[in-house]
Order: sequence, then structure tokens, then C-alpha cells
Amino acid sequence: MTSTQRVDQVSTDELQFEDRALGDWVSLFRTQQGLSRPKLVVEMIRIIDSEMPNYEGPHISESLIRTIEEKTRAHISRHLIELLCRALKCNPTQRYILFTAADLNPLVEPDGTRDAVADVILLLIGEIKQHPRGGALLKQLIGNKKVTKLTQQELFDVLEKVLILIKPR
Repeated sequence: MTSTQRVDQVSTDELQFEDRALGDWVSLFRTQQGLSRPKLVVEMIRIIDSEMPNYEGPHISESLIRTIEEKTRAHISRHLIELLCRALKCNPTQRYILFTAADLNPLVEPDGTRDAVADVILLLIGEIKQHPRGGALLKQLIGNKKVTKLTQQELFDVLEKVLILIKPR
């Protein structure tokens, strides 16, 4: 059984985020949406035509999707990941997973630019990491939970507690 076949047969809860390659995630999210590779290609082309007229990625084909899922493609462009996220109807966590699995910053706009919101978030992350107790508190609050499994409320609670701790008085 290949890695991709195994991922198709398990729920998201059973997956370890850190142990999955981009192709495994694409395969999982595709099958969770009930899309075959050909249907995913059709959806991606529809999105390019209607929402992304300036798409600068590779030609979209079933072969491309197979190549990504089988991990035989070395570099995936930001435009292609953005297109996959839209076609797979990714929620924010899934989008984060695909971008980071492709070694891309998930906070950058589809055209590769950062905005003020992304800059503030990145600066806050730096402040938390550099604070003597920030990182330790963050790890303590998260505990053994998988970060990608935290609810939106849990994420905000963790962030609030860490920001209160590191806020200059």
C-alpha cells in the first residue's frame, strides 16, 4: 500500500500533521471533497477562467495532480497551491497545511505580496518566540494537542493568554 493510498483511507484525526507530505494532503483533501483527479482538474480550470485570469502556474492536467500526489514534483508554485486551495475549498487550517507542506508562507497574498495584517502577525510571532516565557507558555497551553486540531476558540484563547503575558507593562 502506498503512502497516498493509506492517507485516502484514514480520517484527518488519525494523521500527524508533521509527518505528511504535500501530495498526501492534496490526495486526502481531494477525496474528502469527493473529487476524482479529472473532476479536480475541471474545477481548477473553472477557477482559473473565472477567478484567477492572471494564473502563472503550470498547465493544469490530471497528470500534474498525479505527479503532486505521488510526490514526484520538486517545486510547487504559490499560484498552484492557491489554486489547489480554492478548488479543494480549503478551510484556513487546510490552507495553512498545504502552504507549509510546500514550504511557502501561508500569510502571503496569492500574488506573493505581504500586507499589513501579515506583517503584524509575523512581528507578533517574533515577539512571542523571543519572550523568555512566551514559547514555553504557548507549549504549555497547547499541551499534547495537535495544533491543526485546535478549535478557533482554543486558538484565540491561547493567543490571548500569551499576549497578556508578553505585553509590556
